[in-house]
Amino acid sequence: MKKSKKILIIFIIFALVLMLIATFFIIKNRLLIKNEINEFSYVGAFIPGGQSRNLSEYDSFSEWKKDLKKDMDEHNSKAEEEKNIYLKKAEENAKEYIKNKYGFEPTFTDKKAEYSTSMVGGTDDGFVGWNYNYSGNVLLKFQKDGNDYYVLISGKDGNTLGYDNYQYDIITKAVCNMFDKELGVNILGYEIKLGKSYKLSDKETIYNLIDSYFDGNELKEILKNSKIFLEYDDKIDLRDAKWEELNNKYISNTTEVFVIRYKSDEEYSIAKKNYDSNSKYSYYSNHKHQFVYDKEFYGYDLIEKTLNIDSYLTIINNILNISKPQIGECEGIYIVQWNVDNAPSIIKSETVDVSKARKSLGILC
Repeated sequence: MKKSKKILIIFIIFALVLMLIATFFIIKNRLLIKNEINEFSYVGAFIPGGQSRNLSEYDSFSEWKKDLKKDMDEHNSKAEEEKNIYLKKAEENAKEYIKNKYGFEPTFTDKKAEYSTSMVGGTDDGFVGWNYNYSGNVLLKFQKDGNDYYVLISGKDGNTLGYDNYQYDIITKAVCNMFDKELGVNILGYEIKLGKSYKLSDKETIYNLIDSYFDGNELKEILKNSKIFLEYDDKIDLRDAKWEELNNKYISNTTEVFVIRYKSDEEYSIAKKNYDSNSKYSYYSNHKHQFVYDKEFYGYDLIEKTLNIDSYLTIINNILNISKPQIGECEGIYIVQWNVDNAPSIIKSETVDVSKARKSLGILC
């Protein structure tokens, strides 16, 4: 009996020792986890409402991520409900806006709500997902006479101020007719961007959204915040006083105008002959807009195109300037320079820092 009691006591002591050892390692492991969490970089992942889930308050990384995901899902669920409310109200607002402005009620074929995202968690293993936040602005698409048009408007109550591109063709035709009439020379080509633009996605931007109604008059008001690019042949005179009159009459200080005058066939032939005979044009470091050109990369001859341009006129902040494009060449790499910050998109090339381009290409001259 005494022997069995002694064995029992030894067993109990042994069990207690094992429990103490196990407890020691559990506490140590938890402390190690805490230290790892405290040293982890993603300790302040923010969630909606200004709240945060501090990683150092958790015993495991997975529990932290689990709570963050729960917060994110709750936020996005509410955001989705809010988006649907905006979409519905925006359609009502847009119908009223178009009806009041143009006298017809459109049928919308597509609606997209404007949103921004914020990252939940950190990066890599700490990444949980994205919070979606809707501004209330909605882009709606409708058709009229076989053409697609867009309305940008708020999806909030009581806000029916909108922007649309329904009159774009009418306005651009009026602008071209105005230049033709004032200058007495027909436009060869044009590109006009009116008012606001809206980035629908990474691949698509909707341009020419304006809030004003064009009644055939007041072009100066309609052309606010617009960019106008025009092409003319050698019959145009960029130094004619009519340009200054036109500027005062039609161009506001938020309108930018870029006009190209092409050379005559004879002028171009002389310029091409001079260039081919290695009488290169010089280029200057004070020119603002610079292109490095590689024919194989761009697929067409930018030098030929530039040699065909006699001069160009710009009107920016109501200040009128006339200049010429410059061409330079160094070890087979051509540089085309414009003395303006916003050369037209018709000159399809990549804007670069010339000094950096020379250095990366190993060009010293």
